[in-house]
Amino acid sequence: MAIFPCDMCRKRYPGKSNSVYLGWMAGGYSDRRKLNLCPRHVEVVDAWLSKNLSLIEVGGVPQTDDVEISKTCESCGLEPTTQTWFANTYVRSEDPAVWARGLCEKCGGRVLQDAPQAA
Repeated sequence: MAIFPCDMCRKRYPGKSNSVYLGWMAGGYSDRRKLNLCPRHVEVVDAWLSKNLSLIEVGGVPQTDDVEISKTCESCGLEPTTQTWFANTYVRSEDPAVWARGLCEKCGGRVLQDAPQAA
């Protein structure tokens, strides 16, 4: 049984804990949060990550040749990057993964509204 309950449904679940660390930086402001997740909500957050961020590294192995954040929004490609989003995932039976993406204010606002939240 996991020591901490899932932050999204508040229920305890069998097995090891699954953790996702989400981070966001814009100008001089930053926010970082840790989510403990049950297997069902790991899938929800993984779908959100796949939709909104780019997979950079799995188990210490780079997944892309380009690991620098772009100077233009990586979503719309039109506006300058003003925000950086990143996440580290630690899911049982999987290698740790690193996700990141640079976004403009408009696209970053959309991602923020859609971001996983604790209950």
